[in-house]
Amino acid sequence: MGPRRVAALAAWLLGFGLLWDAGAQGAVPQRDRIEKAIAKTNASAGRGQAMQIDVLVQIGDRPAVARGELLTDPSGRARLEIRGAGNLVERHLWQGRESQAARNGEIIVEPRPFLPPVFVLQASSGEGLRNALLSLEVDPAPLGLVECGEEDCLVLGDPEQDIPVPAGPPLAGLEEYEFEKAQAQEAREAEYERARVWFWAGADGLVFASLDAEAESLRLEALAEAEADPEALPPGVLDPVAPRVIAGWNGDAQVDDGTPFPQDGLLEGVSDEDGSRLEEESETLALLPPSSFEVDVELPPAASVWVSRDNYEIRGLETAAGARVELGPLASYGSVFFPAWIQIEEAGQEPIRLEIQAARRIEVQPETFSQEWLLTPEEVPRETEQVPASGL
Repeated sequence: MGPRRVAALAAWLLGFGLLWDAGAQGAVPQRDRIEKAIAKTNASAGRGQAMQIDVLVQIGDRPAVARGELLTDPSGRARLEIRGAGNLVERHLWQGRESQAARNGEIIVEPRPFLPPVFVLQASSGEGLRNALLSLEVDPAPLGLVECGEEDCLVLGDPEQDIPVPAGPPLAGLEEYEFEKAQAQEAREAEYERARVWFWAGADGLVFASLDAEAESLRLEALAEAEADPEALPPGVLDPVAPRVIAGWNGDAQVDDGTPFPQDGLLEGVSDEDGSRLEEESETLALLPPSSFEVDVELPPAASVWVSRDNYEIRGLETAAGARVELGPLASYGSVFFPAWIQIEEAGQEPIRLEIQAARRIEVQPETFSQEWLLTPEEVPRETEQVPASGL
């Protein structure tokens, strides 16, 4: 993300009053207010109760392959029944953190994600939305900004997009703030001096494998000061008459005249206490991989939600399983506003598109989202057999 977008988000956060609430006892987390704004948008769109959504199912560029009926509830439960030719009935059930699918009463081991978690569009309170997001494994802290078509969207839950928010005014006053600042500075200076002692002891070859580029800069600075002022050696670290040791990044130790220096000599002149500490450190570092060693780690996808900055409508989401759900523009279905279409993408598969035909509020019973419904086979009415079932 460019610096302009970062600055824009910071300015927007300040303008929205998310960083600091002067009338409250303390700072209010910005995610809380954003979630409340999203929930308010959900409620004003008429989606705050159980709904039935009729869909046409399309896969890739082919025409509709089946019809479907999607029931969804703000509590985090949803089900989808897909009916096609050849007496095909495929059912998907989502309850809490678990989703299952069955075809003609038989469990599908690795089903495609035909059922999107649209219950996040129904939560009408900040707490309800937070619970829905947690059930989808959306991290409750990160907040960032991404391009979302021609506009910018807030992104909730993706650590890679997270933008740290500037801290508010010091809560305890200026005097306490200066005290904390001084302590932090002292800690940094102590860390610097500790590094200098290690360099003078000739033990930098032991520790550089675990230090970063900043430590290399400190090492070069310490060696340069030693060349300019040999008297600057900290007292008691080395025997004054012992040859000075210069240890390179690769761990090859040499004395200042360029002749090889025995590795055992690294600990000569060091106090017993410091010597024990160096030996313990060397044993620990022996277990570390070399600094050039790199491991390619494939991190699991981060579940996230994208929200329009203009009206706090959810525009899309990424599931923990790696499926990307994009929501189309809002359309009016009587007194309910709902996306005109839903597109689901997953790696290596043709996209699934659900064209919304109707959306209405309904009443549901406890057995509506039951395991019994999922596993009960049911024949397809003849009039739906005109819709081909290929591609499911």
